[in-house]
Amino acid sequence: MRAPISTDVRSRAFSGKTGGIVGPIVFLLIAAAALTIFYFASLSKGSREEFAETMEIRPDSAQAEKKLAESQAAETQFNAIHEFKKDQITGEDIDIYEKAVVAYSDYLAYSGAAASYNPQYEHMRKHLHNLRADNLRKRTSELERRAEEFADQKNYAEAERLFSDAANIEYRITKEYPLATKKNHARANALEIRAKTMHAIPLQMRAKELETEGEAALNAANWPKANLCLTEALTIEKELWANYRNVIVSNSTRLLRLQDLIATVNSAPDYERRERSSALAREAEQKEDWKAAADAWGKALSAQKTIIQNFPRSLYGQKTVAEELAANLANASARPEFIALQKDYAQMHADIRGRRPERVPQIAKQALRRAEEIQRKWPDSTLVSEKFLQELRYMDLKAPDISGVQSNLFKLLLPVPGLPSKTQMMKTEVSQALYTFVMPFNPSARKELSNPVESVDYNDAQEFCRRLSMLVGCPVRLPTQAEFLAAAGTHTPNEILSHAWLIENSSGAVHPVGKLTANAAGFFDLYGNVAEWVCADSDTTTERQKFEEFIAGGDCQTPTYSFPSDFFKKVARTEKSRTRGFRVIVEVEENSVPQNQ
Repeated sequence: MRAPISTDVRSRAFSGKTGGIVGPIVFLLIAAAALTIFYFASLSKGSREEFAETMEIRPDSAQAEKKLAESQAAETQFNAIHEFKKDQITGEDIDIYEKAVVAYSDYLAYSGAAASYNPQYEHMRKHLHNLRADNLRKRTSELERRAEEFADQKNYAEAERLFSDAANIEYRITKEYPLATKKNHARANALEIRAKTMHAIPLQMRAKELETEGEAALNAANWPKANLCLTEALTIEKELWANYRNVIVSNSTRLLRLQDLIATVNSAPDYERRERSSALAREAEQKEDWKAAADAWGKALSAQKTIIQNFPRSLYGQKTVAEELAANLANASARPEFIALQKDYAQMHADIRGRRPERVPQIAKQALRRAEEIQRKWPDSTLVSEKFLQELRYMDLKAPDISGVQSNLFKLLLPVPGLPSKTQMMKTEVSQALYTFVMPFNPSARKELSNPVESVDYNDAQEFCRRLSMLVGCPVRLPTQAEFLAAAGTHTPNEILSHAWLIENSSGAVHPVGKLTANAAGFFDLYGNVAEWVCADSDTTTERQKFEEFIAGGDCQTPTYSFPSDFFKKVARTEKSRTRGFRVIVEVEENSVPQNQ
């Protein structure tokens, strides 16, 4: 039978394991206690370094008393100096107060109170930080003042140095004296910004100088110098934009402008090619060598398109210039055909003035064909305006009837008494029949072709005159006040009623033209039927606005007693009335009246 294992044997078997556990546990407990003491000591003193120092000093009442006395003596000495110097405290004076603070710290250590919070000690530390900060602040204020003086003198380098020194001192206050109540991080930032501003101002000034020199060189066609100056200016502006736009006026607009100018310089060869070709084109045009002119304008346009495509930022790359060059090219190409058109146009009007209406339809049609062909083949050409084309279409439409219009119109003309014989006025108002033929519509409220046209304003009457002038080959216009009076003459009320439709004999309605008795000069309805548009005399004393014009005579609703005081009235040029029309004056040229008249 096996003997039982004894207790001693079991203890020996586990002896090594038991010893290995207890040792580390004891060590950990001791370390934790030490860390706890260290932590609370740090809280009471404000820093681990101060705690480490106090751990080396054992309580000693004699030393404590000595250190307290030293602290009080130093503080008393400093207070006396402060009372005497006021705001003139120096760094050496503050050193005396710092000795008081250090001695008081030693007093706390020797007295065993270092691990506890001490209001007096904290007050002294804050006061020391404020003293140091105030002393340094005086230095930064002086540096700032001097820097501003140098800035006013435009010595930006020295101003930058002083502002930078002041900023560094302000940052030092913030870092080294955190307990100071007057530390000012914002002031440090502001001084740093001003230092950067002093650095940036000369750069900006240099960039502007270079830009001015570059533009002058550009205008003088000194391309190498322009490129050099503008590129350097752009480099500086990029630096300002990247590093200084928060301290100085620097914006992307200036960068873009410099890029535009550099692109302009780079496009200079094409620009010069454009200008040379344009000059050659103008010389060719003066010689009427239209083929050479078209070739030169084509080269100029090609150069301009190259600028627009390859240098879109170039100031020479305006699309309006390309449009102008394209128009010049088209005009030069179309010029021979346009010259032929001008000859057709002149011949057409010569035939109209010479009373050869039978030739007009063919020439009008030929002129219109040439004009439309020019527009089709050269759409960029400005030779044939839309207004000119509309006139040609109008003449082509009316050409077959020009003979009848001329014959009928000249039968209605009479010389105006007291005026040259070539100044002749229509016997009657313009009828709706004549107006409708000349114009594309009849505006009259009551449409009767034998009645005078009405419901027309001053501008309508002027347009009628313009168109009729083209059809008869003579200047056609509205009569002036004096001309109208000369044709109307002076009459008594009874005489007026015999040859004018007024309220007494018209029943208030417009009547056909020329139905009453003509006056002594042979004119009808100058006092009635419809009031008529006339032009103001050049020497008239009657005031009127620019938008006003005169109407003459009366209408079918005018009483006889209104004359002569209301013979002329001012109305707006755009005003229309059912009782208002007009008649015209024709300046008859020599041989303009048909021979059978």
